[in-house]
Amino acid sequence: MASFTGTSTLDVLWNDVSSSPNKYLTLLALSALVFFVRWAATPNVDSREPPLIKPAIPGVGHIINLLMRQVDFYPYVFHVLTSKAYSREKKHLAMTIPLADKKMYLLKSPRLIQAAMRSKSLSFEPFLLEYSQNLLGMTDDEFAPVPKSVPDLIQAVHSSMASKHLHAMNATALNYIADEINAIGSFSLPSLDVNNAWIWIRTLITKATTNAMFGHRNPFHFNPSLVDDLWAFDNGTFFLGTNLFPRIFRPRSVAARARLQAALQKYYAARLDEGPDVSQIMRARAAVLRAHGVPNSSVGRFEIPMVQVGIVNTMPIMFWFFARVVSRPEVLARARTELLPLVEESLAPAPDSSNSMRQATVNISVLGDRAPFLVSCFRETNRLYNHAVIVRRVMADTQLSDDDENSTTYLLKKGTDVHMPANVVHRLPEAWGPDADEFQPERFLGGGATGTEADRMRKAATIPFGGGLHLCPGRNFAFAENMGLMAALVVGYDVRGLGDGPGLAPVPRAATVGLGHAIATPMGGGVGLRVSITRRQGWEDVEWRFTSS
Repeated sequence: MASFTGTSTLDVLWNDVSSSPNKYLTLLALSALVFFVRWAATPNVDSREPPLIKPAIPGVGHIINLLMRQVDFYPYVFHVLTSKAYSREKKHLAMTIPLADKKMYLLKSPRLIQAAMRSKSLSFEPFLLEYSQNLLGMTDDEFAPVPKSVPDLIQAVHSSMASKHLHAMNATALNYIADEINAIGSFSLPSLDVNNAWIWIRTLITKATTNAMFGHRNPFHFNPSLVDDLWAFDNGTFFLGTNLFPRIFRPRSVAARARLQAALQKYYAARLDEGPDVSQIMRARAAVLRAHGVPNSSVGRFEIPMVQVGIVNTMPIMFWFFARVVSRPEVLARARTELLPLVEESLAPAPDSSNSMRQATVNISVLGDRAPFLVSCFRETNRLYNHAVIVRRVMADTQLSDDDENSTTYLLKKGTDVHMPANVVHRLPEAWGPDADEFQPERFLGGGATGTEADRMRKAATIPFGGGLHLCPGRNFAFAENMGLMAALVVGYDVRGLGDGPGLAPVPRAATVGLGHAIATPMGGGVGLRVSITRRQGWEDVEWRFTSS
């Protein structure tokens, strides 16, 4: 063993190299390999692009983290990696993330996100086409009519959500909900005892929404197992959409897709979509697909995503909205006080006798303006539980600025994907304050000065429904469905089982949101969330109705 007594460091090192040359040659080779991998796996980044955040494991580190953390990857990158010693940027408004030999941009600044969503150089359509074909499991030939039909399909969707069509959908969905809740308190159902509040709301909203979409010949009504199939399909969205070995990783989702497509093919092949009580959006989309050469027997294969987007975001928000309001007595009492004057009571002939019966009517069209506290609860629920990642592809080199007083401008290169995560901007302390991670029911009530810097920041940091050219066309339907159900439950019913007291189940923690999904689900799938719903005193004999005008 070498001794340091009376010997220089260089002498010791030379003696060690001479005695063990292979060890040092191996170390040198490994160092060169690591250097080469880091160099080869790092994409070229212009100095004007967002700063590059290199992974700990060259090339694949961010990919591994993304797959492990799912949607939680985005706050991890912004709040953890940017605090590392190797990251010296003072402001992390945006960053470049290397993924092997490719890259993507992540945007954190609300102003940058709004600028990106307004930009005509950033498009969602490439994802719409690439993702949809895989999601539907179609060959190139089967999917061929879709690319040229996209402009007409987008136009059909937006025109179908005009006021008169929206009111018709609202009425159908809420009439189904009214029938379900009116049964509570009857001789045969004195109370509704639910073993799993998540599953109860999931089933209720799925059936109400599909009734509104497909009319009285709704395949989900005649085959209730399709409700479970829809959620099994949704569970595999990422693997199906990316074609990442879905038959290995999500075989139940593949099987559910086949059953859903078979049921919808039968519906469209019989042209049941042309019925008078079918929603305009489903009629219009089917007409566009047929006009672009999709065989009548195949139209149904294309329509699973429409059912999916109409339900899988609305329903989880309804669950959290319900849980957050009914679990806090002070929130429930305030909402009830606000809603009581908005419920119109009247007498109507009873259907089975000559007697009259009491009716309570909720006009959902007035709730947005006249129930500000409940609206604030709804918006706060969306802020906390909506983890959507808005994606765009840069179609031409583009410069984006955050437009603050120390404006920062970034170059976005053509062909690069841009990710804008809601679970980052919805919890920014600089936008929402130090309690950004907490549910504050009054947060959206206002009271502060409008037009201020803080007000503009919060508006820019609210993106539950996307924005710009691709603002979610179904947002008003989702709002009406959620608000209508909650208004009736708050005023006319007692819900027991959720809360912080003894014998009550607390509001569950949210599970990690998977890639390809937007809204958090309860950890454990709602197991143990038992609730009992009964009529409130004084409202036992009321029949609930909803109107939309």
